Amino acid sequence: MNYIILDLEATCWRGKPPRGINEIIEIGAVKVNEYGEVKGLFSKLIKPVVNPVLSGFCKKLTGISQEQVNIADNFIKVMDEFHDFIGYGFEDYRLYSWGNNDRSFSEQIAFFIILKMTGWIRLLICIKSIFQ
Repeated sequence: MNYIILDLEATCWRGKPPRGINEIIEIGAVKVNEYGEVKGLFSKLIKPVVNPVLSGFCKKLTGISQEQVNIADNFIKVMDEFHDFIGYGFEDYRLYSWGNNDRSFSEQIAFFIILKMTGWIRLLICIKSIFQ
């Protein structure tokens, strides 16, 4: 069993998004086995397409620059790489995150681009309440 601790960054504004959607712009994760050994790290930026220009608020909050997302890969390519990283379909795993926004962002984006992510996203568990 592997444990994947996931952190997502998404486009953000003060208030509502201009086109009604927040897009994931970074996926960060660490893979830990049942013995607590770190088996891998994952960090990839994603180029937003619905709202491609980051707000000043977003750049300050995330530390991600417009230049970085401009040259980033698209969501589908990064998700393929993430599936490989977690061992989707080949290894048992559990996904953990710090907040429920990671789940809602994942489900929203998955639905938006009609990917078949529902199988693995159901396993996401928010650990924030455990440690507070």
